[in-house]
Amino acid sequence: MTINWRKISFYSFGIIAVLIILLFWKGCGRETKTITVTVPAVSGSFDWQKPTFIPQPMPGEVVELKPRPDLRLEQYKKESDSLLEVYKSENDSLKQLAMFSDAIQIRDFKNHFEDEYLSLDVFSRAQGYVKEVRIDYTLKEREIQHELESTRLRLLFGGQFGTNQDLNSFPYKFDVGIQNAKGHIIEGSYMRLNGENYGLIGGKFSILELK
Repeated sequence: MTINWRKISFYSFGIIAVLIILLFWKGCGRETKTITVTVPAVSGSFDWQKPTFIPQPMPGEVVELKPRPDLRLEQYKKESDSLLEVYKSENDSLKQLAMFSDAIQIRDFKNHFEDEYLSLDVFSRAQGYVKEVRIDYTLKEREIQHELESTRLRLLFGGQFGTNQDLNSFPYKFDVGIQNAKGHIIEGSYMRLNGENYGLIGGKFSILELK
């Protein structure tokens, strides 16, 4: 049996070339790419609507104890009790009428709430009780970062087969290539043409992108 050292050297050259390409092109695998998406601002409004009244417990009524009492509500009750005492102790009927008139005046209020994501305006209308509530809001424009996994390298394999016009020669070629994330391709080929063996190394590179 005769060993064809030329063929062995030829195939070895191709294998070494592919290994060198793999070495310098970071190996096969996936890499993570971070993209930033801008979400546009959105504004809207909820029309006026009557609020739902939440009754307070009457004095002496047994209620469930709250672990964290509303201190502001307690302060409001003290202020109301104080105003009621002033009204009862007032002997001048005109001053009592003025106090009553002030208590039933229709008043409009506005509260503004804002953080890094939301701008919110709450409008309310009161006459002793809160009559109506309206909300205007703006969801602010913001940027969201998202990580995408992309293929770092792709291993490609292909081949070609042909013949001449006399149908007496049948050349063929096999290709092994590597494609990176940018679309560039480096490939090595084995070609059989006219009874001769050829080894080829080449590449294809992206020079124009249309979007």
